[in-house]
Amino acid sequence: MSDDALIEIDPEIVAILRESAAAGLPDVTTLPIAAARAQLTEASLAWNVDLPELPAVADLSIAGPAGAIRLRHFRPRAGARLPLIVYLHGGGWTFGSVDTHNRLMRLLALAADAAVIGVDYRLAPEHPYPAPLEDCVAAIRWVRGHADQLEVDALRTVLAGDSAGANLALASLLALRDAKEPLPKGAALLYGCYAARLDTASHARFGGGAYRLSSAEMGWFWRNYLGSTPAGTPLAEPLYADLRGLPPLYLTLAAVDDPLADDTRALARRLAAAGVPHEVREYPGLVHGFLQMTARCAAARAALADAGRAIRHLLTAGR
Repeated sequence: MSDDALIEIDPEIVAILRESAAAGLPDVTTLPIAAARAQLTEASLAWNVDLPELPAVADLSIAGPAGAIRLRHFRPRAGARLPLIVYLHGGGWTFGSVDTHNRLMRLLALAADAAVIGVDYRLAPEHPYPAPLEDCVAAIRWVRGHADQLEVDALRTVLAGDSAGANLALASLLALRDAKEPLPKGAALLYGCYAARLDTASHARFGGGAYRLSSAEMGWFWRNYLGSTPAGTPLAEPLYADLRGLPPLYLTLAAVDDPLADDTRALARRLAAAGVPHEVREYPGLVHGFLQMTARCAAARAALADAGRAIRHLLTAGR
């Protein structure tokens, strides 16, 4: 990796990328899925150090459309009915869990002063669309129905997710709207992927793999998730959905180093056309997945704090 390729990147991210390149791990797209998942899980767990202490963290198991769904409930303070964030992890619909995003969700609970419930939805390619989305919607409905037991406020709920989880959060909002169910107060969509396109300007500039996520890898993720789903299916590729009637959204992107940056820009244009209130925060110098790097990157910690403040605003709007 040349120094020129890294000129716009945060110095702490530069060190992380160089370490990753020096490790020489195989391309996950070339491995059997079990081996790929083990490699990515080990790498993600390495970020989950110096975990902030919380008064309560509990694993739950609920009945889902095709078996049990694991949830993890984080509470930043005790003795109160808290507002709630339902968090959907990233990982290309193929990787990730409440374990790989443990630190992120703890920090988000503290930053937003809200309970966080993370969802372990089924993963592709074994379980392509719509299975992951069905699990997410089922978890949201279950949480709402058990708000008293969980000591959370069903009327003050926000969805959040990073990368593929942002896709699932947006699609979950659309599914709830289409079912004419009450919508959450909003959603935080963090460097998401919203259409299976690899021909955007950000893919052309940053998709070679020097910046952690490559276009080739993203194409593999999309194939895993979509399976035989027709192109342009709105709940699978929500950029193509009718976005009218959605609650306010907070969007983030890595401005100069993420192949998916233009997904968020395109979504913002569609939201504006649909009259959906939204805020977009662009973070220069960071790469895709930067919210997983808070243990080593001050800019990532600042961005997560920004997300917490934005979610607090969504949770309190209209009170």
